[in-house]
Amino acid sequence: MEFHRLGVCWFINNSMLLPEQKRKWEELDTFFKNNSKYYKQLDNNEITFFVYPCGTGGNFLSNLFLDVSEIPVKTNNNYPGPPLDKINSLRGYNDFVEPFLLKYIDVTVITNMEKTDEDIFNNLSSLNNTTFIISHSLPIIPYFYYKNSKKIKTIYINNTTQKSFTQILCSIKNNFATELIDNILHKKCKASVAKKLKPIIEKQIAIVDDNVIKNILVDYLSIPTNHNFVLESNPNELTKEIIKVLTNLFNEIPLPPTYSNLSLLEVFPGKLAMLDYENLFFNNEDAIIQTLMDVFKSKNMFSYYKKEIKSYHEKNLELVAQFKNSLLITIDKLNE
Repeated sequence: MEFHRLGVCWFINNSMLLPEQKRKWEELDTFFKNNSKYYKQLDNNEITFFVYPCGTGGNFLSNLFLDVSEIPVKTNNNYPGPPLDKINSLRGYNDFVEPFLLKYIDVTVITNMEKTDEDIFNNLSSLNNTTFIISHSLPIIPYFYYKNSKKIKTIYINNTTQKSFTQILCSIKNNFATELIDNILHKKCKASVAKKLKPIIEKQIAIVDDNVIKNILVDYLSIPTNHNFVLESNPNELTKEIIKVLTNLFNEIPLPPTYSNLSLLEVFPGKLAMLDYENLFFNNEDAIIQTLMDVFKSKNMFSYYKKEIKSYHEKNLELVAQFKNSLLITIDKLNE
């Protein structure tokens, strides 16, 4: 399988890496070579990783282009993962690898490598002899376990220009329970700080009716760099800050962000296809649709996929419009 369409994607390989990116890859390679008994021990055939940030429609796209029929859809336009006989998932593997990814795979923070090594190998072994693997996280670490990285291809849905839009869709479709506030605080701060923050956060979100907005505020107010501000501000100052945050969010949907946190992509040694979320869904670009048809060997007419993507996007726009309306109502309440 090759990706040749101009404007749809581009390649990354070792010859294109900057010196510091090469050094990072070499550092990782040395670490796994010295610390993993399974380094380059896993035989692999052709594998395509389909990687998509939460909210970018990866489940919808994989179901659509794998020609899965009669897909149940919830009212929030959320699609289930495709059947296991058509595609596998790296989710179990992400549970213990994600902390490394969040730290840009800083090898100095990896503890209990013997158990981690065993877990990674077992999880990747369970996915062997598969053609497609879906994941929210970049498959950096598998490269150090598979024997033939040249047979690994990665398709990444790049949401850089629509980051706020897709993050909102992620929150809408998952509708994370606000009861998880204890879990969020536990992950982000010490118990003594969490105990002080919890009543302040609960008071600030009490006026909010929309669960998605509540979740956004809980996440914002529990960011470690905000702890002192939250603890030291009086209620009026805190409310003003929340109004500012929500107003900025309102103004960013569906546009601004044009920043990227894809630095890990720049160390990939194999083939990488970057598919732009905005061009795929907002612009319904033919070239990207055709690329996905080629990748997944889709059998329906081109017009079918184009129409389905358009319909899916229109429903997403409705969901985000409803959310923006809730944002205005919330901002008005906070201004009273």
